[in-house]
Amino acid sequence: MTIEQIIDDVLEAEGSKYTNDPADPGGPTRWGITSKTLRRWRRSSGYPDGHQVTADDVRALERREAAEIYRVEYVERPGFDKLEEEVRPFVVDTGVNMGPGTAARMFQTAVGATVDGTIGPKTLARARRQDAGQILFELIRLREDAYVRQVRASVIAHELELRRIVKKATTLKACRASIAAVRTVGKGTKLRFLRGWIARPLGFLP
Repeated sequence: MTIEQIIDDVLEAEGSKYTNDPADPGGPTRWGITSKTLRRWRRSSGYPDGHQVTADDVRALERREAAEIYRVEYVERPGFDKLEEEVRPFVVDTGVNMGPGTAARMFQTAVGATVDGTIGPKTLARARRQDAGQILFELIRLREDAYVRQVRASVIAHELELRRIVKKATTLKACRASIAAVRTVGKGTKLRFLRGWIARPLGFLP
């Protein structure tokens, strides 16, 4: 699979719909590109007022610019273009989903290399001596474990907040408000993303 095909698949998976989900720390997002990523990209690319990217700028983001961001920031800069063809799509998508640094460290963990977040000659040499299928198996396991940790932390934080709300209730009106808040368990957490997160990597396997 070529790098262009990988980027097309990422864009297809992310979709063109603009979102600004409270449970997603990325904030305003389109094509999988957050306002923070777009701001950093435009600043480094010499755009005028690139540091002042707004939600409207994200909403207007074109596919062509999103594809260029992915090519430079999520393929070339982290060195994923140097990976073997069988594992490259999965690692690139992991970088899109979790950050290139996290994806690089996961890859190094999977191949048993020194984990420093930099895909260099030693990591590449070690990877080339191993079976691509086994590397992918380890990468899937690491990625799914990371998803579970994210969801667990999100749910715990939400539950603690709900307990605080309920504990503060001293009147009937406050109790009713607390009960309404309890009914929202899960809506403000990452739990509802888990099914999609687990299914997504299947689209980037050989």
